[in-house]
Amino acid sequence: MNKTILNLLFILFAAQFSAAQEQPLKIHIFYSNDVQANIFEQKARFLNPEFPPLLGGGASMAGIIAKYRENSEPVLLFDAGDFNNPAHPLSAKSGGSAMAGFMNYLGYNAAVPGLLDLSDRWENVRRVFETVQFPILAANLELIDQNTTLPNLKPWEIFEIDGVRLGVFGIVSQSAEQLDDTDIHQYLRFLPEEQAAENAVAGLKSAGADIIIALAHLGLPYETDEDWMMITQMDSMKIVKKSYMNTMNLAHQVAGIDIIFSGQIHRGYDLPWEDPVNHTLCFQNYANGGNLGLVTLLIDRESGQLLNYEFPAVEGSLVLLSNEQFLPEKNTVEFLSALKMKYLGDDEQPLGYTAETLTLSLFGASPMSNLTCDAMLAASGADFAINTFQSIRSTLQIGPVFYTDLIQAFPFGNKMVVHTLIGAELKSLLEGTVSGKNNGVAIGGGRVVIDDTKANGSKIAEFTIGGWALLDSASYKVVVSDYLSEGNFGMDELAGMPENLKEIQKITIRDAVADYLRSNKTLTAKNDNRWVRKKR
Repeated sequence: MNKTILNLLFILFAAQFSAAQEQPLKIHIFYSNDVQANIFEQKARFLNPEFPPLLGGGASMAGIIAKYRENSEPVLLFDAGDFNNPAHPLSAKSGGSAMAGFMNYLGYNAAVPGLLDLSDRWENVRRVFETVQFPILAANLELIDQNTTLPNLKPWEIFEIDGVRLGVFGIVSQSAEQLDDTDIHQYLRFLPEEQAAENAVAGLKSAGADIIIALAHLGLPYETDEDWMMITQMDSMKIVKKSYMNTMNLAHQVAGIDIIFSGQIHRGYDLPWEDPVNHTLCFQNYANGGNLGLVTLLIDRESGQLLNYEFPAVEGSLVLLSNEQFLPEKNTVEFLSALKMKYLGDDEQPLGYTAETLTLSLFGASPMSNLTCDAMLAASGADFAINTFQSIRSTLQIGPVFYTDLIQAFPFGNKMVVHTLIGAELKSLLEGTVSGKNNGVAIGGGRVVIDDTKANGSKIAEFTIGGWALLDSASYKVVVSDYLSEGNFGMDELAGMPENLKEIQKITIRDAVADYLRSNKTLTAKNDNRWVRKKR
């Protein structure tokens, strides 16, 4: 080959190299949140209750991620918390290590712990931190005893890709300090989110980060427009929220964050919410492993600045893990099958069936709230049951009902407490739940008629238990959740009751519903007018 040809080849190569360098750096970021150990194949009853399509779960996640990793462009995988759920059989029977092993298998790069990840016993929390092969980031998590260690816990991490430095930090809601049924508070302190985030941003910038990403287990609100209006009103009154922030607060109050991947609230957004002031992009996926988020960042190679971003489809960043569109990856199917066999056994057999969809309402009695209270009565032997509408988080679709369906419907694992009340105390308790704009409560074992034309404190027009009118001086066994028993939801009277007038039940509300399903086998919607509210 003569010198002229060599020179031409060199010039051609140099031109191609220069052109490649002028192209923006593409980084594909996959993100998950609130998976809660739902990594197996599942039926998408929310799409079609009667003929639900199959979602491939973790195996479909692996399939789509593998396709992107086969290309030469870099891929990162993050989680925004609640990857475990102590109430899920997979988490419960493995102490959380099964989900940690799956995340290692999938090649996660970082995660922030969620409230559910931290609501387990310390030994299980520590086991998860020891098992993962990636950093768990939480800038506002602090060990109380400096002689205690928590492997892989870091405030932030820098990922350098082709000379561009991505700084990633984690923030978990300080509301974790209110977690019950865990000894976590003996070991961990939860610091205010805003100051910790500001410190992390400053630390990352000092370390040379070009782009700053937050993994925030704070929650992007269900209604962003309404919450943004509230924030603008707070701005006008010079009110700043200092703690128990949501993702929108974080994006607005802490400058310097380019992107937030959010978790805790289960509402997914196809398109990111962008703070109008700081221009922080906020992404959030749906919960329970049915979707996976994907955004491609376009970054200037010289300045390290974020130029733009792209989505895998015109609809946005969320990918429905349909196993028809994203074939489950073969090796991952085998990996998950081994996990299921080891930890679940026959737990995936249906508990019972529903002859129709049991719907849910936050504003009055519904088949789901009626089912819940009837199950509480059956398990406790009480005369009357009370629960909140808000404690029930999903419907039960027509067809077979599995324990994993109940985990989604009752994610908090509340236990039951039976209180002994006289009729006048019980009536006063319920009057408080309908005063003003309060929506009332779910009930079982009786019938309550509310007349909103009456004044607060005297709205109950009819109250029967077991078909008999409530007697002010008679004694009644009333079963409630431990959340209500502690005085929440305005039920201060319950918190102050003598110990000899209450009995903590060993069974959770979720397990009470599971037993009720096993006993009744096939359920139908029950609309028996047990809770009637006459509006003005």
